[in-house]
Amino acid sequence: MPETQEEKFSGQLLSEARKKRRYRYKRLSSELNIPETYLQALEEENYEVMPGGDPYIKGYLRAYAKKLDLDPELIITAFEKYLKDKRKQEKSSLKKDNKKGRKQK
Repeated sequence: MPETQEEKFSGQLLSEARKKRRYRYKRLSSELNIPETYLQALEEENYEVMPGGDPYIKGYLRAYAKKLDLDPELIITAFEKYLKDKRKQEKSSLKKDNKKGRKQK
């Protein structure tokens, strides 16, 4: 069953739109004034390599989405969902680690 845009992650939407328009990272980097490595990181959802935290990432996502004629709010919402899911996983992992620590004592 095909995914709807709401079910896709921000990186997947950006990557598909870039490929559809046949844009290269070099051109986009020059036009957006965003390093190529950051554009790749946005598509791969590898946000740890990017400086400045969430506000900067959202700015990059917004600019990239506009350039690719995507709805920036859709991309930002997908990014926020990614962050929420990641935090849930981290919390769950922390709880498991704490339970293991208590059992070993």
